[in-house]
Amino acid sequence: MAFAVTFVTYATAEDYSVAFDNLRKIGLPDTKGSNYAMLVPVEQQYDNWGRDSFSLFPQLYNVQFSGNSWILSETTDENTFVAVVGGTRISQFSKTAEKNASMAATWKSSDLDSDVKLLKAKFKDSEFRDSLEYEPSIGGAILVFAAHVDRMGGKSDAADLVKQCLDAMPTPEIAIQSAIELVANGKYEIARKEAYRSGDWSNFAAECRELADTLGTGWTGSQAVLILAERADEQPEVPPPLTAPSGVNLSEADHALASKFAKLQTSKFLDRFRHVGPWVFAKRAGFERYGPLSSPKEQDVLDTLLERKKEVIPALLAMLDDKTLLPFDRSSSQVISDELDQTLEESGNENSSMFPRPSTRADIAAALLLPLVPNIDTYETGMNEFRDISLSWWKRVKDMSEIELAREYLRTPDRESFGPVAEYLATHGNEEDFATIEELLAAKLFSSTWPNYSEARAYVQARGNDAKPFIDTIEEKVEKTAEQLASAENPELEQFKKRHEDNLKMLRSLISNESLEDILLRIASGEEDINSQRQILASKAQTTSPQESIEAFVRAADAATDPTARSQLLAWSGYFIRNDNSAKLELTRKEEWKRLLADDRNPQGNTPISATAAWIVESLYDAESVAELTQFRRMTGRAGSDLILSRAKARVEGGDIPPFPKASDVSEERASEIRAEILSLSENRGELRAKLSDLSLAERFLVIGEPPSQQPTGIGASQGEGVKEKPKDEVALAIESVQFEISEVKVEGQWQGELPTIGETFTTDIFDSLLNDGLDSVSEDGTFSLRIEQESPFGPVQILIGTPSRDELLAEEAVAASFSGFSQMISEPIPIVAASFGNQRFQAFWFPEEEEKKESPQPRPASSGYDFRSYMKDSGEEARKGLPAWLSAPAAYARPLDIRMIGFTQEPPKEDE
Repeated sequence: MAFAVTFVTYATAEDYSVAFDNLRKIGLPDTKGSNYAMLVPVEQQYDNWGRDSFSLFPQLYNVQFSGNSWILSETTDENTFVAVVGGTRISQFSKTAEKNASMAATWKSSDLDSDVKLLKAKFKDSEFRDSLEYEPSIGGAILVFAAHVDRMGGKSDAADLVKQCLDAMPTPEIAIQSAIELVANGKYEIARKEAYRSGDWSNFAAECRELADTLGTGWTGSQAVLILAERADEQPEVPPPLTAPSGVNLSEADHALASKFAKLQTSKFLDRFRHVGPWVFAKRAGFERYGPLSSPKEQDVLDTLLERKKEVIPALLAMLDDKTLLPFDRSSSQVISDELDQTLEESGNENSSMFPRPSTRADIAAALLLPLVPNIDTYETGMNEFRDISLSWWKRVKDMSEIELAREYLRTPDRESFGPVAEYLATHGNEEDFATIEELLAAKLFSSTWPNYSEARAYVQARGNDAKPFIDTIEEKVEKTAEQLASAENPELEQFKKRHEDNLKMLRSLISNESLEDILLRIASGEEDINSQRQILASKAQTTSPQESIEAFVRAADAATDPTARSQLLAWSGYFIRNDNSAKLELTRKEEWKRLLADDRNPQGNTPISATAAWIVESLYDAESVAELTQFRRMTGRAGSDLILSRAKARVEGGDIPPFPKASDVSEERASEIRAEILSLSENRGELRAKLSDLSLAERFLVIGEPPSQQPTGIGASQGEGVKEKPKDEVALAIESVQFEISEVKVEGQWQGELPTIGETFTTDIFDSLLNDGLDSVSEDGTFSLRIEQESPFGPVQILIGTPSRDELLAEEAVAASFSGFSQMISEPIPIVAASFGNQRFQAFWFPEEEEKKESPQPRPASSGYDFRSYMKDSGEEARKGLPAWLSAPAAYARPLDIRMIGFTQEPPKEDE
């Protein structure tokens, strides 16, 4: 701990140069003479870099720095540059996506002095100082930031930051150790990512040994990377053939699967298996509801697993001994620990499963076997023990038929294994199986404050009318329990009845003769409210073909005379149907569509019925163009609605479909005129915005770039793969001078705290205030809703906040989902945050029934007892990370701002309830 001694020795000094030099000796990049800047990704590639890669320090997420990187060097043509990102990692970037889209970015200078003052002011915030008590990584980030400040000439400021940091931490050594970890982890990440890119595992081994030799016990990862170095030394040029464990026979198909594993570039397909349980019994549709995987190699592996099912188990068992390194990090789904995890824990790393390391075929095989092998305690079971248990289990069950294996699972059901097994036996089992399943289902439904009816729904759907006695039994038990609660004057009585009665109504609808169209027509006539019928609609839609479902929705929407009901029916149709990626829908009911496309009424003051209808038509009946359509609408906002409507009308009427505009549609002469006009208005943002609004869509794309799905040729900050021309910096800067004033603040319901004023510039501080006030302003129903949006790129910002009922809130989200590209079935988790900052996308989910959370694109692990309020706040803070960059360089995104947050303040159920 020589580095720690250095800091403490100079605790009363004005110069920490020796301490900072020591950090550089262990790998902190030297930023002397660099340019402090805001780095903005041209096309953010979350899969490779993630949101945190473009934060100054992820640990300091609540400090809104104006910069996030240090530019070390730039090529003479200014097309490529080298920067320090995340405070500790050196990376090379291209200003276009032509060579490497995952590393495409632009930058502009930021004010380091103002950010130093901002961080100093944070020490006066008691909440910030308190956070240093329980989150040592914050202290480490501050010391690293101070080292960079010192290197750029701010010795006094750096010394002040160090003193305040060490004074606020429980002990100075905690902050210093955290700084060492931060620097070492950054250097290790560079080495790891370079090995993935180049395939040079020998160099990776050398880098690991150098880190371990330099730091020794000063870094908790030292011993672990030595193990990785040994594995890298043994890395074969070609993965070795599988060796069959004793008593296991391997087929040619098994060897072929192992070869496919060796060619993988990521293991994101494993996310499809999370919380599924014994996936060999799960329906394929459940794996396909999010569409095909982006990687053809991963899709091939997923297809093979789902086709062969139980037959792949011998191959998975054989791969448990395979330590061949793969060019991507081990997934969070791969939770069986090995000797490396044990080494990390012995070295003081409290969360060894989160330590990034190259994945292996053994890791992937274990992740797939884990849901199949019963009664595995992942906290106590290591890889060697797991291998023995798995092999023993397989020898016992390998000769069982499919139905015998299902009954074997039924004898010892757990939280995750029960669902797919019960659904399988519902169609393949006998009366004894049904009785066992119904007994288990009933027990689960009444063991939790928040009953999860998804398994019961799947069982009833599978059994049809034969499930009526089971529904009767549940209803009788609900009535008896309600009587007991009433006699005890339990305050939970009404909530208990509502939770169960709504679900029972849904179960009964599944066995009724009433069709989806019958229910929708009752909604259209006003007999039923669509919000109260959402679970029934979701269940009916799952048992109705996509073609029949959309025809039913269209007929009902056309029959509805009330404009609100008509708009909702259209919106919900997209919510249900778009998840089916395999359906090829035929455009029918054209006369009804024509009337809907001609209806310009705007019942909710946000989107005309015709625009909603047009979006549904284009989404459903032009599947090949959905990605392009989504990008087009995100980029153009409401300005592109007329074109979408024209395309939908032409499609329904059988005419020529108007193409999407492209920058190449603009003549060279007109392009020169536009460029000159834009540059002449760089000092007048009002005129600049007016000019941008006057341009045609093709002309606008010429300036700000085209949607990523097209071939960008713009003269501004162009987007996406295939960029043909370097962006002209002066044009981008002209657009960047635009600020975003607030043009509307609309409040419905109660709201605590101050509100922004019309005409005020929208800032990150306003977002933070709205987030915090939202959590303090929930309705009696426990909800709040916050929307921050623009109608078009560079337009003013509208803020809509309120406290709707839960039903209203879900209906609102259904409409939003139809337009956002975020589509989830009602029976799925509730999206609580959806944010779009140009190409940066963020979404978080809350699983109120399963105490699980999911983020897109990078999930964070669930935490037992993690209350909703904390999750909502953390998700909002995660979502807003893209906001500073978006506000400082909107031309690099050219998308309207779109943030939606909805909240339920309930706490999740506990496991033992």
